Amino acid sequence: MPYTIYDLIPGGINWFKNEADWAQKAPGQPAPRNPTKPTKLWRDPSPIYSNPFGFWGAVSGAALEYNFFARTPEGKIALTPIDRNNPLFTSTYNYTVVNTLTEHAYMFPQGVPYIVKKALSPSEAVEINIAGNPQLAPIDYPVRDGSFVFIVTPPGDSVIAYDYQEFLQMAKPPKMNDEDRVVLVGKIVATPGMTPTNKIGAIRKAITDYYPSFIIT
Repeated sequence: MPYTIYDLIPGGINWFKNEADWAQKAPGQPAPRNPTKPTKLWRDPSPIYSNPFGFWGAVSGAALEYNFFARTPEGKIALTPIDRNNPLFTSTYNYTVVNTLTEHAYMFPQGVPYIVKKALSPSEAVEINIAGNPQLAPIDYPVRDGSFVFIVTPPGDSVIAYDYQEFLQMAKPPKMNDEDRVVLVGKIVATPGMTPTNKIGAIRKAITDYYPSFIIT
């Protein structure tokens, strides 16, 4: 079963889907609105708990680092090639998932989502802004660590994730006959943006019974 973007939020973070979710979780409390700042539907209360004066608004200390999905200037989920020499790829996925995705690179001809790390000050981390300035890019939910395979969902602005073992079960197709394998090899050869090394590996997989016969874009 896939993990949603909400399932990927680290433990201890308070989060809301939208203003209606705020009203349900915080009944009677007005939704925080600051039109000078971007929308931020989550808060990290840890700077409050770690500061004896935090409950009176006095948060301080070192910046806190969070994982976020990289995005394009248009706000879509950014993709990066599956390549062991690509630091954006290898810094996002652990060794096991790197191996899994490399073996199934044919399924992701456009690449896969990747993580960037950003630091927020304690005051930024504890702040929540349910209705911010729509002209400003919202601050995404942070992403927890795990052995995940990330897949972009249409129209390209969000992600679902599978544990790598579940992904491997999904990727195992029915047995293919020789005609199906020939067609698949042709698709692999014609796939743009796929390195020769990955094409060779994919072709080797294509002549077995365990290579996926579909593409995730």
